[in-house]
Amino acid sequence: MAKNNQKNMTTAARSSASIDSQTPISFTFDGRKYQGCKGDTLASALLANNVHLTGRSFKYHRPRGIMGAGAEEPNALVGVGTDGRIEPNLKATQVELYDGLVAISQNRFPSLKLDVGEINSVLSRFFPAGFYYKTFMWPASFWMMYEHIIRHAAGLGKAGDDHKDPDRYEKRHAHFDIVIIGGGLSGLMAGLQAAKSGQRVLIAEDQPQWGGWLRACEDIIIDGMSGQAWAEQAVSRLQEMENVTLLSRTTCFGYGDHNFLTLAERVSDHLAEKPAHLPRQRLWKVRARQVILATGAIERPLVFAGNDLPGVMLASAAQTYLCQYGVLVGTRGILMTNNDAAWHNAFALHRAGCRIKVIVDTRQNPSPALIKQATDLGILTRIGSGIIAAHGRLHVARVEIAPLSEAGDALTGEPEHFDCDLVMMSGGMNPVVHLHSQARGKLKWDERSHCFRPSTTHEAEQSVGSCNGSFDAAIGAKEAIAAARKAIKANSGEAAETTLPEITATKIKWTPMPIWQIPTGQPAGQGGKAFVDFQNDVTANDIQLAVREGYHSVEHVKRYTTTGMATDQGKTSNINALAILARERASDIPSVGTTTFRMPYTPTSIGMIAGRDIGGLFDPVRTTPMDKWHRAAGAKFEHVGQWMRAWYYPKDGENMQKAVIREVEAARQYAGLLDASTLGKIDIRGRDAAEFLNRIYTNSWLKLGVGKCRYGLMCKEDGMVMDDGVTTRLAEDHFHMTTTTGGAAGVLDWLEEWLQTEWPDLQVYLTSVTEQWAVATLSGPAASLAGAAFLANKKQALVADIGGTTTDIARLQDGAALLSHEGAHIGGWRTMVEAAHIRTRGLGGDSEIRADNRAMQPELLMGPRRAIPLSLLAQDYPDIKEQLKKQLDQPIAQPHDGRFVLALMPEGVPEWLSRSEARLAEKVMAGSPVALAELATTQVALGAVDRLVRRGLLIFSCFTPTDAAHITGQFTRFDGEAAALGAQLLARQKTAAGQVLATDIHTISQMSLDTLTLQSAISLLDAGFAEQGEGENTVSSSAFLVNSLRQAQIASHSQRPSNSRPGNSRQIANVGLDLKLPLIALGASAAAYYPDIARLVGAELIVPPFSEVAGAVGAAAGSVRQRVMILVTQPKDGVFRIHLPDGLKDSASLQDALDIARKAATEMAMRRATEAGAKSVETSLSEAIDEIDLGADKSLFLQATLTAEATGIPA
Repeated sequence: MAKNNQKNMTTAARSSASIDSQTPISFTFDGRKYQGCKGDTLASALLANNVHLTGRSFKYHRPRGIMGAGAEEPNALVGVGTDGRIEPNLKATQVELYDGLVAISQNRFPSLKLDVGEINSVLSRFFPAGFYYKTFMWPASFWMMYEHIIRHAAGLGKAGDDHKDPDRYEKRHAHFDIVIIGGGLSGLMAGLQAAKSGQRVLIAEDQPQWGGWLRACEDIIIDGMSGQAWAEQAVSRLQEMENVTLLSRTTCFGYGDHNFLTLAERVSDHLAEKPAHLPRQRLWKVRARQVILATGAIERPLVFAGNDLPGVMLASAAQTYLCQYGVLVGTRGILMTNNDAAWHNAFALHRAGCRIKVIVDTRQNPSPALIKQATDLGILTRIGSGIIAAHGRLHVARVEIAPLSEAGDALTGEPEHFDCDLVMMSGGMNPVVHLHSQARGKLKWDERSHCFRPSTTHEAEQSVGSCNGSFDAAIGAKEAIAAARKAIKANSGEAAETTLPEITATKIKWTPMPIWQIPTGQPAGQGGKAFVDFQNDVTANDIQLAVREGYHSVEHVKRYTTTGMATDQGKTSNINALAILARERASDIPSVGTTTFRMPYTPTSIGMIAGRDIGGLFDPVRTTPMDKWHRAAGAKFEHVGQWMRAWYYPKDGENMQKAVIREVEAARQYAGLLDASTLGKIDIRGRDAAEFLNRIYTNSWLKLGVGKCRYGLMCKEDGMVMDDGVTTRLAEDHFHMTTTTGGAAGVLDWLEEWLQTEWPDLQVYLTSVTEQWAVATLSGPAASLAGAAFLANKKQALVADIGGTTTDIARLQDGAALLSHEGAHIGGWRTMVEAAHIRTRGLGGDSEIRADNRAMQPELLMGPRRAIPLSLLAQDYPDIKEQLKKQLDQPIAQPHDGRFVLALMPEGVPEWLSRSEARLAEKVMAGSPVALAELATTQVALGAVDRLVRRGLLIFSCFTPTDAAHITGQFTRFDGEAAALGAQLLARQKTAAGQVLATDIHTISQMSLDTLTLQSAISLLDAGFAEQGEGENTVSSSAFLVNSLRQAQIASHSQRPSNSRPGNSRQIANVGLDLKLPLIALGASAAAYYPDIARLVGAELIVPPFSEVAGAVGAAAGSVRQRVMILVTQPKDGVFRIHLPDGLKDSASLQDALDIARKAATEMAMRRATEAGAKSVETSLSEAIDEIDLGADKSLFLQATLTAEATGIPA
């Protein structure tokens, strides 16, 4: 046989219009050199060289050969190429031969003929369907080991070691009036009709040559020409038309919504030398007004024992190799079929020189004319019979043929044995409906042809010819012209007159017998394996087992057995699998349904989808407005959502960790500036903007006041968080939303989807403004202090930064904040984190004000707790004013009048609350504020409310300094009426002596502001004296000084009644204060509150311009400071150890050690400041020497701390 097949390589033996036998091509397969012809595929060239064994099966490592001739091939997967061009898992039937091609088989070791993995076939009873679901479940910790072994044994190829792809890939976008997929008879006819009518037409053909099945048919005549000659003439006519684009070697692998098609054009895969100007492949992204599918049909295999042996192939494939490539795939052939068409395939091979020994037809009454023709050719026939088993090891050698029952489900006689080297099989035709189904078209079962064919369509698409179930050439051509005319009309065009060509072909009855598995005569599970899915080694028994184990859904069976899940997507297996499943379920095929058809139609290069390698331009690079500064400062960047975001700023010799630690220390001690411009920003406008946000976010947005911002949480439909950010209300119909950096585009898409599809009635307009706004976040305790020094141009001062809740007080010395090694002082506690020496007091515009009902004289208590001002609350909840009026209407003042409670529980009432606390929380969760009097009906209930407030679950609203400022006219932004009502309720509260606090709202408001003034003055003096070493709370602990401050306050309000403030009758002298340091006041309300405070302490008041953003100014304009601290210790007598940053150094003299430390600290601080970008650097040195006085002018040295500070202005 080998000798005979070598003769196939001669010009005479390999005559075909599709190949050039005068141009031999050398190639290697598994290291052995062979010769083919120009126009060959790797599969046809291997078969011409008598190579049938091309691979090993996925699971059992069974020998496998070439079964098909195109995209349907399940067995012959090979690796092609060398070095960076190695590509695994290619179908040999789709690889065009070129000179020097290198191919290797896959899934075998050490060789294809001798594969140790074949032991799996012997042990196959242990590897049934779904065995991995049962075998590798325990112990769970072993899964990583299991996965490694399974992947190593998997039947797919391996990528090359050189991952640098040398090829180029391109993309092209195009629009056409009509796109036709398929260049066979139907596709070319539709193209001619559309092109003649002036439509812009694209025709794509998967193969290198046009004509489709016409190139493999001997008996079809069209307009007096052979089918192939007619196809060549039609292509020539189309090439002459400017409105036509022809793409051969182009596979349409995806069909999406709105007639969006993706096509893979193989530009230079078939060339030995790749021209520099050509890409390897090109991805076409095409929009079509109309689509015509002419994708043909694929022959079905038959399911019988041994149907996977090399030498067993589809009958149509055998004729394709003969007529298209001039290759005779065997010398002694046998055909098994259930239809008429395959008889003609056998006759063609027999006439070409392959002796067809017997034709086996499973039908009881095939066409008598076919039987006569076979008899005339000397071919035996076995009618109503089937091949029950094929035998051989590396190639089919013999078969067993036995008579079947009329239904084909049982044997009715003894088997016969025939030797052979070729078995052709044909189980009918399957229309290629993959693209139609990808486009969400529906299928219907054709009882005549026993296949699924297109039914209804979702897109502007039509199927014609074989892919529509019309296997007759004349009918297919007629359908193509009709479809083209329909598409032209849909495009508002006028169809030109086209004459249907005269087609002469053998009449074939396209009605196969529905036989889905040839019986073996043995019990289930015994006998040879009958494969349904060849690539994934799924047998008929596997499908039966899945049904027995409870998998009845076609999708469940698919996943359990993996049928249809290989790289061929079940092109040859799906219908047989569905039929066997239906039989086991005692159902019919239509009721079983089909699995989902997904793109790509055939394996497609990821390189082509990715496109050209353009290095850093692969993805757009977005930079912030501060990018130049970042780069000048030596920043390292991280890539976040296309943005280049500054990551950290290393200095010489620093790694990332050291740089980050240095920057964190700077932010903790002084200030830090972060470029947050990369955050997504969306401008939201329109009448319904607030309602839209209320629906999009999980929290409420309808009552957010203008000029306010709120944190928002955004969830997907499944309740999972997708994004968050802060959104600001700029006007009643205008919001500014921020998103995460990486989520900006997705959030905008999400918002648009809801607006356009779910809530089109809302009047809302969205605009991305991410690149229109620069954003900087400012942090660090000294940011506002640096801003104060810059804005006020003062180096020595007290600085007070008043906010809504607290006031921060610190001292500037030499233009910088004093540092505290023990940390900031907050509420009497040290934080123990080295930072600017800042004292924080619970005093601010939103400090809670309440009556001191234990005092005999009218007194107010203020802070430290924050409360929502009543004037602010009334803006969001106007109804509270009615409640305030009702409280005023009561004849007797109640202790909780003018006080409300609001919930701060966005996720609902926590489960860990006690029952009584939970009941109170649920009352407040209703939404609107609840009067405290309604909740605190008992002391126990009041205690519970207080606990909930301390835990941050509730917040009070009451009269505050902000409300008082509304009445005095110093502040007018919120609801003044609510402020006045609150003042009236507070004024009529009584002292312990039964005296009302005040007789009018102006008096109570001034008392409130006076209390804030007094407490702030005391805090300022405390800070000032403490910095001079007088200790903490110097002023507040002195009753004399406190009363003096009160008298000074009274003197400043001479209009006030004498009984309105305590102490005046007992004061015998006034003590005036004259603060020597200027007072710099910062904060939005500084101008309202601090003039009185400054007068009280006798200080020069400076409220600099832009004081409300002093932190921003400080971070941007503050000086550069670097500190270096060096320790000197005495580990033993006579040894003084200097702890230098780069190591330890010992000295025998204390003075020498101190000098070394002084010099090192000063030089290092200077260097660091210069590296940080400072200029005009000045240094200072401080020393702290710890000694124990032993008397007699003697001391014991313990340690010394030398601190050098270098200061300069930013360069």
